[in-house]
Amino acid sequence: MLLLGAVILGWSFTSCNKQNISANVNYNMATIYFDVPPKNAGETIEAKKTINIDLADFCKTNNLNKENIEFIRVNTVTLSTEFPEDHTFDDLEWFEMYGEAENLPLIKLAGESTVPLNSKFFQPSYISSDDLLPYAEKPSIEISGRGMLRRDHPSTTRIKADIQLSLRAVVMNLGEFNLGK
Repeated sequence: MLLLGAVILGWSFTSCNKQNISANVNYNMATIYFDVPPKNAGETIEAKKTINIDLADFCKTNNLNKENIEFIRVNTVTLSTEFPEDHTFDDLEWFEMYGEAENLPLIKLAGESTVPLNSKFFQPSYISSDDLLPYAEKPSIEISGRGMLRRDHPSTTRIKADIQLSLRAVVMNLGEFNLGK
């Protein structure tokens, strides 16, 4: 620990610029459920859920200052089938997930152009790299899931979506150093 402090201070004293130390923190934004009703092959399915965001509480719990957050991005989205118990994603051709908040545009969070067969869960291959901080600062965000059915979907299926964000924040401001002047 002492060695790490010496390295940080040594690095900081050789600079004339403001120095910050940032850290990445994983943030489990939400677990939401979408019910997919029976539909025919080729039809589009869509479900929406509004979730409340308490960024201030998250910052307090993690000893972060909300103003020091540099950006928030989607880290992972994991989709799984909840019921019927033996149901897989075989009926689903493609899937996309979007987020929307008051006075902000609809933004694509995740997607998969070809959903894998024989799986009860998957993580979409497309994950947005857009900064979601403006969305997280709103009191709520509407999450929507859309997909196209590759075959008939005869019964209601519940899909669980776990959304994890990665938050980068300044955890230490070392200030400015001007030596020899």
